Amino acid sequence: SMHEGDLSLARTLCIDSLKGNYKLGHTTGVLACLICLAHIEWTGEHADLAVLISNIIKREAAKAPFVLLESDAKAYKILNEIINENTETHISLEDLLIELGIK
Repeated sequence: SMHEGDLSLARTLCIDSLKGNYKLGHTTGVLACLICLAHIEWTGEHADLAVLISNIIKREAAKAPFVLLESDAKAYKILNEIINENTETHISLEDLLIELGIK
C-alpha cells in the first residue's frame, strides 16, 4: 500500500504487524516492523518521527544480536543512509509502543 501512495493504510498495516510481533515476543519482527514504520513516516514527511524510530531501532539492536530477512536488512541499510545518524533521542521502545497504543 505504501508503493501505491496510501500511507495511511500502510501505517495501519505496519502497526497491526507490529502489534502481532510484540504480542508474540518476536523481537526481530518488532524491529522489522519499526524499520517499515520509519520508512512510512519518512515518506509521509514526518522526518522527526522517522529519526526517533530509527534511533530506537539502533538502541534495541545494540542490546541483543538479531538477524533480519534480506529485504528487511536492505530496508534498514537504506533507512540508515537517509536519516541523519547524529540525531539523538531519548524515548524508549516501551514508550513508543505506549504512544502507538500497542502496550
